[in-house]
Amino acid sequence: MLALPLDVTNPEQIRNAVDHTIEKFKRIDVLVNNAGIGYFSSVEESVEEETRKMFEINFWGLMHITNAVLPYMRSQKSGHIINFSSIGGLTSFPTLGYYHATKYAVEGISESLAQELAPFNIYVTLMEPSSFVQIGVAVLLPRLRQAYLSLKNLLSAICCKVFNLVLVKKLEIL
Repeated sequence: MLALPLDVTNPEQIRNAVDHTIEKFKRIDVLVNNAGIGYFSSVEESVEEETRKMFEINFWGLMHITNAVLPYMRSQKSGHIINFSSIGGLTSFPTLGYYHATKYAVEGISESLAQELAPFNIYVTLMEPSSFVQIGVAVLLPRLRQAYLSLKNLLSAICCKVFNLVLVKKLEIL
């Protein structure tokens, strides 16, 4: 086990954490990006400084850590990145507009990364936990979410298989 301080908005701490991890374990097999904060306010009344801070942590922090680890995973030809998003990256509610924007960004970048990294045997998983049980649509939302996730997973699997087939065919031609 290796416990290190890590502020995902601090490039020096990110470098130190990755360097110490590689020094101790010689590889990085799994990256879990779970740092995040929330912010409640209407979009119109939001304080830009606070919303930028949330983007720095929820999106850019995730990306800085991911980009620091990817060269090692690529050289290992394996790895798994687990990005924590939220049900707020799938659907939106009042007073959480900027929070949703950060989580939609995590969803989009994770789906792109999954496709980009599949040829390197690096997998990306999105975790979309929810604590919105108090919302009036709480009974319907899990069913909609499950249907969405099932379709998303099916389409993602199909796209990965097609992408891999195309890549394999190109490699066989070369």
